[in-house]
Amino acid sequence: MKKITALLLLFISIVFLQGCSDSVINPVNEKPLTESGIYVVNEGLWGQNNSTVTYYDPVKKTHVINLYGQANGGARLGDTGNDIAVSGNSMLISVTTSNKIEVLNTLTFASERAVDMGSGSSPRRILIKDSVYCYVTGFNDRVSKVNYRTGQIEKSVQVGTYPEGIIMKGSKIYVANSGLGGGTTVSVIDVMTETVTKTIDVGLNPINLGLADNGYLYVVCTGTYDTVGPKGSVYKIDPATDSVIDSLVTGDNPGEFVIVGNTMYVLNDEGVAKINLATMTVENPVLISGITVNPIYGIIYSIGYDALTKNLLLGNPKDFSQNGEVVIMTTAGAEVERFNTGINPGQILVINK
Repeated sequence: MKKITALLLLFISIVFLQGCSDSVINPVNEKPLTESGIYVVNEGLWGQNNSTVTYYDPVKKTHVINLYGQANGGARLGDTGNDIAVSGNSMLISVTTSNKIEVLNTLTFASERAVDMGSGSSPRRILIKDSVYCYVTGFNDRVSKVNYRTGQIEKSVQVGTYPEGIIMKGSKIYVANSGLGGGTTVSVIDVMTETVTKTIDVGLNPINLGLADNGYLYVVCTGTYDTVGPKGSVYKIDPATDSVIDSLVTGDNPGEFVIVGNTMYVLNDEGVAKINLATMTVENPVLISGITVNPIYGIIYSIGYDALTKNLLLGNPKDFSQNGEVVIMTTAGAEVERFNTGINPGQILVINK
């Protein structure tokens, strides 16, 4: 929801960008021959079919801004790239407005197939189950089971409205039902029967879920952006009982996050906050200021974590209409380096081999 709200800034300037969707150039004529590195899904501008994927090699310090186009004869990825996941040599990318899942080979980045998710499906987050199947949330209020080897949708499970985040723990799948800002539930799906077995009440506008080293499930609820509603919270769920055992009011509209051990680094209106999940306390409400990363609007658009270097990766959309960048920072908040991306870097994946 923070991204949806932030896109309003994009519409203010979109009129100045008509016809500019071919302006992304690759500064380095090199594509990876290995799957190791940093991959960034850039949303592009809504309605302009200019989503891209940027690849960065942190060792060689080389990168390709539009890797998909370079590896596929200039073809376009689609409209509004949203999520990225990897299993073996397969990389899956959800392209929301294009209603598809793109399946790529991680060694060549060539497209193997595009899974048509159906008109109005608006695929969001991807959960890879194994080397054959994945589950995809969609704004058609469903979780779809996809055979990404054949490109077939084999089952569709009705959940809450506008589901976003999805995660698996044991034999259960948990789905955050955002309600496009008005949702308050998490759906629990039994993997064996592929049916919803329970609905858990949480805070307003749940958008994503994560597991900590302590074995508990955490749900980030963004809350509302008006002047009277709740401004955000984190809920702690025991997967053994599927019940809420603790919650924390955070404020500042928390959004995307990464969990390192039992620590959550979460984006909010001010930048990056640090939360101790063991004690359910905010250790630092502004570990990294948004204006430090993005001097234009102070908004950080995405977050990732490199387990090898132990650094945070923060997506800077700048003014939401020009090419962005990823800012690499330590978990103490010190800047390491920056590299360029496409427009609106919305999802960051680090692969270490």
